[in-house]
Amino acid sequence: MKKWRIWIGLIVSAAFLYWVTRQVEDFGEVVRHLGSADYRWIVPALAAYFVGVWIRAIRWQVLLNPIKKISVGRLFAVVAIGYMANDVLPARLGEVVRAYVLKERDGISRLSSLATIAVERMFDGAVMLVFVGIASLSMPFNDEVSAIFRIAGLVFIAAFLLLFLVVSSPALANRIARFVLAFLPESLRHKGRAPIDKILVGLASLQSVGSLATILGLSILAWSFEALMYLLIGIGFGLDIPPIGYLLTTGVINLGTMVPSSPGYIGTFEALGVLSLGFLGADSQQALSYVVVLHLTLLLPITLLGFAFLWFHNLSLSRASSADGSVTKESGADA
Repeated sequence: MKKWRIWIGLIVSAAFLYWVTRQVEDFGEVVRHLGSADYRWIVPALAAYFVGVWIRAIRWQVLLNPIKKISVGRLFAVVAIGYMANDVLPARLGEVVRAYVLKERDGISRLSSLATIAVERMFDGAVMLVFVGIASLSMPFNDEVSAIFRIAGLVFIAAFLLLFLVVSSPALANRIARFVLAFLPESLRHKGRAPIDKILVGLASLQSVGSLATILGLSILAWSFEALMYLLIGIGFGLDIPPIGYLLTTGVINLGTMVPSSPGYIGTFEALGVLSLGFLGADSQQALSYVVVLHLTLLLPITLLGFAFLWFHNLSLSRASSADGSVTKESGADA
């Protein structure tokens, strides 16, 4: 694991945490809100969250079906392990860990797995933009939020167009591959072709309109359950914001966690949560108390479950997390 990744993440998190402390005038009020919250709402909130995780496992099954048929239950365990790894490791290494576990358990190339995970992230980002867009229909955004929304939208639209252009035209994909490989020494061109082929295999599900619609529908459904979790915990804290405001909060926080930060998105999660809730009219003290509990509820149960699955399957987190340096070295003989 490269140390510069860790340092960048820590610096980003520290900057966001500093910003949060500057927004809160009275930390005694934060403690008071924590003491007066109704924590019984965490139970249905967790139920909603884990339904969303199960739906994500179904979505991953759809993405992997052209490569290999794997049960949803097996994939749910791998997803939980990946979430746990993202919570305890820097630089979103949970994605690499998921690919490693799937390679060890089901023999699927790590590059192909990572390609399906990249598609997940693109659909996740698109749904977050949809959530923010829906919220914008009922509440005016300031210039800064509008600019961020437009820029993020253009980036995702461009990425989707490029992705679908490649997967919809094998001839174009081959031309792009030949163009990229032309920059390599002749002795490396054959070795370079195998990883590209594995990435294209991981994108095979996007060639079906039915699969595309299913992936999009499952993405919206999974994130809707997570937004429901945000709402239920918000009820427990007595937040006086409209239900549609939780779509905005869900979208802003999760778009922000794509920024490199420390393990578990500490700092970025809190800052963007306070920012979005402040935009909706919540005071910073109540917002911070809510965001802290929300973050812990998102982190602790799935992290414990991920470690349990890791132990049950006799896998090593240190070995899995160190696999990122060898992913691109897969040879054509790998599964």
